[in-house]
Amino acid sequence: MKSISLLSAVAALALVAGAAEAQTINSGQLLQGNVRAQLNAVVSTVRADLSATAAAIGNGFGADGTTGPAINNIQLFSGNATSILNSVVLDVNGDVSQLSTAIANRSSISTDAMEGRINNLQNANNGPTAILNTAVENVGGDMSATAAAISNAASINSRLSMVNSGQNNEADVTASVESLVRNVAGKTTITAGAIGNVVSVTGF
Repeated sequence: MKSISLLSAVAALALVAGAAEAQTINSGQLLQGNVRAQLNAVVSTVRADLSATAAAIGNGFGADGTTGPAINNIQLFSGNATSILNSVVLDVNGDVSQLSTAIANRSSISTDAMEGRINNLQNANNGPTAILNTAVENVGGDMSATAAAISNAASINSRLSMVNSGQNNEADVTASVESLVRNVAGKTTITAGAIGNVVSVTGF
């Protein structure tokens, strides 16, 4: 019953806003299953740069335009988002960049100006998990390794009149990095970041 009522609310929002103004954008996303990304890589003797990414994202919404009366975004995620990156990297002449990221809900809204409102609602019942296990040796440039787990993320860049954003996370968020690094000529950066809710509003 809970899922039915939430979907009905999304449909009602789209109907009312659409009748008021044809340019209104309404987006409703519901995912009850799991998303999983796993990358296992053994790489050696690279003459240029090396990039390796495992990314698991439940719901994603993006809007990029000039102007409009309203943007309404609702994202509901009740599954598990898991990303796993296992790697062995040897003898790279350039830079090495490795990323394992798991996100339940992500939205990005960019407009020149908004006559009306930007409404963003995100809910995650289960927390994401990002895991990175790596062994790196002999890198001629920089080396970065990042595990990032985020439940709800919203980025809004607009000269807006009003923004309403609500984010709810109801579970643990986990990011883990295990690394063995040797002989890196440049800068070495190793990061494990776990974030429940984050929103950024700029441009007003």
